[in-house]
Amino acid sequence: AWDSGAALLVDGRVVAAANEERFSRVKLDRCFPLRSIEYVLAHGDLCVQDIDQISVGGWKGLDEKETLPNLVDEIARQVLATNGAALGTIRERLVVSASRDRNFKEEIYRGFSDLDVDPSLICFYDHHLTHAASAYCPSPYDDALVLTADGRGDYRSVALWRPTEEGLSLLDMTTELVSPGAMYGFVTKYLGFVPDRHEGKVTGLAAYGRMSEAYDLLKAGFSFDDVAGRLSSRIGVAYSPFVSADLEVLARDLDAFSKEDVAFAVQALFEDSLVAFLQHNIDSLELDSVNLCLAGGCVGNVKLNYEFRKIPQVNNVYVFPHMGDGGLSLGAAMAARMECSGKLKILMPTAYLGPEYSDDQIGDALVGSELQFSKYEEDEVPAITAEALSENRIVGWFQGRMEVGPRALGSRSILASAANK
Repeated sequence: AWDSGAALLVDGRVVAAANEERFSRVKLDRCFPLRSIEYVLAHGDLCVQDIDQISVGGWKGLDEKETLPNLVDEIARQVLATNGAALGTIRERLVVSASRDRNFKEEIYRGFSDLDVDPSLICFYDHHLTHAASAYCPSPYDDALVLTADGRGDYRSVALWRPTEEGLSLLDMTTELVSPGAMYGFVTKYLGFVPDRHEGKVTGLAAYGRMSEAYDLLKAGFSFDDVAGRLSSRIGVAYSPFVSADLEVLARDLDAFSKEDVAFAVQALFEDSLVAFLQHNIDSLELDSVNLCLAGGCVGNVKLNYEFRKIPQVNNVYVFPHMGDGGLSLGAAMAARMECSGKLKILMPTAYLGPEYSDDQIGDALVGSELQFSKYEEDEVPAITAEALSENRIVGWFQGRMEVGPRALGSRSILASAANK
């Protein structure tokens, strides 16, 4: 997964979690998370031989009961709708998925072999079940709908779950051939950004756009089918299940619109499709009130979450703090706990789960970097910070344990004056 990392669960409580990028300083580093593992073990005063189970959030493979029938049906629909033209892209997508997932799985085994870990201790969990566990287990709700959505993972892209006494039960799903993340990723690339990384910039750009026929161009490839009651795609000139797809005809047609309006179009279609998917399921279940738990890269999109919140039956919303693939290590530990103990709830009272540093360590780093610094009493810092901001200076705010996830929550933040346009 993008943004590899490690987490430690002890007796049903999350005690530590961090991602490799925080140690390597390589954004979304996806190497074997050796430093993350070393950190969480050290924080728990443990060695790797003390661990009961090593859980991996993904690369479990094609679920024969839940995913395979859906995938076969989707392939049939695509082939019939395109008179066979989609078959080549479908074959490429599935071959690439299988090959990449196998390579990452082998890397996991090699990495733990180097740590002298018995491979029988390693358990792989379905990608979307892992996201679902991360969304539901630490949430404050017992009864909820759990929605997971991303680019792809173990051949799924969207899944809807509900807790039962046995665990999380799958209600509805969409295969990786119908991926909202892939659609959004294509537009991210078209606009000159890096897919799987800069989607948030597209969300911001959308705020400057307006509705146009660019929406209809994108909708020809991806939408919610009201008649069939499912998310739908048409692999061809207007859609491909690859975030880095080269859709030359669509790109040429989109060139007639401003970049702001193209961003608006993909954001609007993204919201409309996923909200319709959730609304359809809520109506089918005849639910009057719903607590909603969310995880997966797509729910890093705050505007989408806002639209979910506006669904009349939605009462409360919980978004897992590390909703993207970087949160899969946490989700895998939760899925393992759920499976082994039958207990569905996890204690995770804070997102401040990363490393912290003493004044002496900070001082040594500053001296080593030959930076000028002054040391103040803690109660002096707010006034000094406020004065700096009033002078239009930039403040690096660093305190306590590091946040887990993509949001700055006040421990590692860059502050600037909002009065300066």
